[in-house]
Amino acid sequence: MIDALRRLRSPAPQRGVAELDAPIAVATAILVAIGLVAVYSSTVTGSAGQGAFGYLVRQLAHAALGLGLGAAVYRYAPLRLLRVHALPLAALCVASLALVHVPGLGVATVQGVKRWIDLGPATFQPIEVAKFAVVVYACAYCAANRDGIRSFKGFCVPLAMALGANALLLLQPDFGSAVILSGIVLAVLFMAGARLTHCLLVLAAAAAAAAAAVAVAPYRMQRLTSFADPFADPLGSGYHQTHSLMAFGNGGWLGSGLGQSVEKWSHLPEAHTDFIISVIAEETGVLGFAVVLLLYATLLFRSFEIAERAEACGRIFEALLARAIGLLLAVQAFINIGGNLALLPVKGLTLPLISYGGSSLIAWLLALALLQAIACDTQGSGASAGARREVAA
Repeated sequence: MIDALRRLRSPAPQRGVAELDAPIAVATAILVAIGLVAVYSSTVTGSAGQGAFGYLVRQLAHAALGLGLGAAVYRYAPLRLLRVHALPLAALCVASLALVHVPGLGVATVQGVKRWIDLGPATFQPIEVAKFAVVVYACAYCAANRDGIRSFKGFCVPLAMALGANALLLLQPDFGSAVILSGIVLAVLFMAGARLTHCLLVLAAAAAAAAAAVAVAPYRMQRLTSFADPFADPLGSGYHQTHSLMAFGNGGWLGSGLGQSVEKWSHLPEAHTDFIISVIAEETGVLGFAVVLLLYATLLFRSFEIAERAEACGRIFEALLARAIGLLLAVQAFINIGGNLALLPVKGLTLPLISYGGSSLIAWLLALALLQAIACDTQGSGASAGARREVAA
């Protein structure tokens, strides 16, 4: 208790602009800018009654709020306290997933899906924060129990938190988020040194559970069968991916030009969220699509480089968290883009930093602010650790 009070009284680190990791900052800024342009282009066709700039203004507000909160997290967030309080933070965020079912508070779509909380002037999607909180807890637990996770009992502790979140997600239902959350937590355990046999056992159990979830929900089976050949039923189950592929085809190498997408005109459903990359590909072509992939790859590779630097000076929690943030971003982007290209079923996951939506954009900006904080706190650590090894040798 005394040690905890001392940690709370200790001054928070103050990180400066000069210590920002340039590749992460530039890639993040460009992705957000691309998202703003794409959101405006994909929504200007349906903005009647709220002004042609309605969605753009709201997304700009989301970006400003996310950048402001991210700046505060980067400058002042004590990563040590985040590690210490990861469990109650994760438990609180997982519990918030149940609020979507509270009458008068939860917001349901016309299909009956309940994923949002009504906050008056805005809505909030709790899974966007909960998935990061669960991942932070998994990293903190694994860093503190490097030997414990080698036993099956210790291995299952962070998985229990993910399982609780998944149970609430499947009630919404949000099968895609449940899959990605479980996968990242399992990846954290593996990177922390858990036994491969335990990971394979859980993967087999998860595959069986996923198969059961698909079997009891006909619409999930329809998605699985339709994505393999969307043109077999272009006006039914394959409608979304058929028009998404048409958008990619229309774009060619250099695109049809900004604002010139044809598919966004009532042909491509959810053009500003789930299928925003199709609009980008149609208007900027293979070149624009490749730029987006390159920016995501930059964030992924940089996160692993920062993780190696943190690991070199013994900061295991920071190393695991840096890798987890990079993997989560890459996997979510892969699933979204794979659905657009009919390589995977459509899962309703946003494209990080680009898709319209305040909860997603703000959560990702906060996560990347944490990555920036890790990068700042470990600057020079890799070199100093290498020097120490050379002296010891």
